[in-house]
Amino acid sequence: ALALSRLVELFMQQNKPQGALPLLKRLVKYTDDKAKKIDFLHRVAQLSESMGDSRSALEALRQAVELDPRNLPAIAELARYYEQKSDLQSLRIHLDRSAARFRPQLRERPRDIATFQSLLQIFLHRRTADLSTMAAGAITTLGQTVSAELTAQLEKQTPRKEPVAKGLRDAALDEAMYPQRVNPGFRSLFKLLEEPLGKLYGSDSKKLALMGVDRREKLPRAGHPIRELANKLATELGVGEFELYVTAAQDKNEDGKPVPYYTIEPLELPSLILSASLLEGSETERRFFLGGLLKLLQSKLVLPLRLAPDDLGVLVGGLVRQFVPDYCPLGFAEKRIINEAARQKRAIPSRLAPQVLPHAMECASATLDFESISETLVQCSHYAGLLLTGSVPSAVAALRRKGPAAERQIDDLLRYAVTEEFAELQRIAAAAEHT
Repeated sequence: ALALSRLVELFMQQNKPQGALPLLKRLVKYTDDKAKKIDFLHRVAQLSESMGDSRSALEALRQAVELDPRNLPAIAELARYYEQKSDLQSLRIHLDRSAARFRPQLRERPRDIATFQSLLQIFLHRRTADLSTMAAGAITTLGQTVSAELTAQLEKQTPRKEPVAKGLRDAALDEAMYPQRVNPGFRSLFKLLEEPLGKLYGSDSKKLALMGVDRREKLPRAGHPIRELANKLATELGVGEFELYVTAAQDKNEDGKPVPYYTIEPLELPSLILSASLLEGSETERRFFLGGLLKLLQSKLVLPLRLAPDDLGVLVGGLVRQFVPDYCPLGFAEKRIINEAARQKRAIPSRLAPQVLPHAMECASATLDFESISETLVQCSHYAGLLLTGSVPSAVAALRRKGPAAERQIDDLLRYAVTEEFAELQRIAAAAEHT
């Protein structure tokens, strides 16, 4: 190999690339070291291109990527080739596949800085401003600085498009944000039956006392900076009337330890309830929490957020039972479901039955995990908060105010911030045309 390398250099010094090229191809064949092999392939590509053989150049660059699909120089060289040829479709496919090879590493190591750095470089090649911003934010959040070279590339990119009211109210946003375990049929039932279900399952003011929330902690509808921020977000989202409580009270987790309130209570008017400790940060952090809850309110998912899993299962079971006579969700007593269906039927106008039917049928065929729905909705509210702030550092700083138990939620948010799913959310919210 050493002799071949010297011969290659000799040919190059004599400006005889046609003599060097077959030797480089032999070096590729006889070299075991991956990094050296990739370097030789890149030289093969360079010489082939200089001699007018674009097909051989492309083949060498592809071989380099196949040899080590996570080798960033190999990814970058193939990307540059497609850019030079203005082959944007192949460029996009190549970079999408490259990003997809790195993302699974975040499942086990959601705070792996090297993975975020690799994804940042791929997103910059792809000129995806939204995901580039998220990856850079994750790196900063994890205590590292983005290199001057990458920062310069970031600054050259078209700035991230901010969400607008039209995009934030687009039904496609819900389809992209909520996972299948909160399926469209499930969500549609609560949207369609908001008023009758609210009367059947809503709370009264006594619930506030049980939570330790003082009615005097309700903010005025105007004039208070936190309420004004909430009003602005509600206008963007198209949310109607609501109340906002900022309380000194704390909730309790499964272990009985105090944790801040971050929820919506289905009172006469839906009421956002947040512990004051969550709102002591910057305006961006406040926007994260308020926007996240208001998105759930916009989606009419207050009852699934607040009902105990058992009560939620009975509610959905009763609705489905009205259209599927033998339906009973797994683990529930049939008599209880029958009684609930009868109670609901008295409260729900019969004219709504044709509209309810397809959504009830979808729920009948799905295996709904009622235990996880509330937690899933909280996660989705964090995604909405990130969408509305556009800042990973601020979102993570906000979540840290929830206490040590929020570290798992931070891991989830870091993973999600660099996904194609989140890029789709950002695209829809910016009112970009969607298919």
